[in-house]
Amino acid sequence: MLRAAQITLLAAGSAIISSQAFASYCFLPDAPRCATSGYEFDDQDGFDSCRRKMQSYRSEVETHLQCVQQEYSDAVKKFNRKAGG
Repeated sequence: MLRAAQITLLAAGSAIISSQAFASYCFLPDAPRCATSGYEFDDQDGFDSCRRKMQSYRSEVETHLQCVQQEYSDAVKKFNRKAGG
């Protein structure tokens, strides 16, 4: 019964945990300016350069997501230990 309550409470509280709680541990990358600004590609080289930056950004975002998931998992384990699970 307690374990079910722990999981339910944790699921309900997960929305409360902000990304700021993870900010000091998990680096959130910025999207490349070439993709988010009014930047126009002048030529194929400009396009290729921005594409490479986007690929790098995707990799960095995936790393960030893994980090946040690990931080969340660690928080769940700590919560469950405190709750007696």
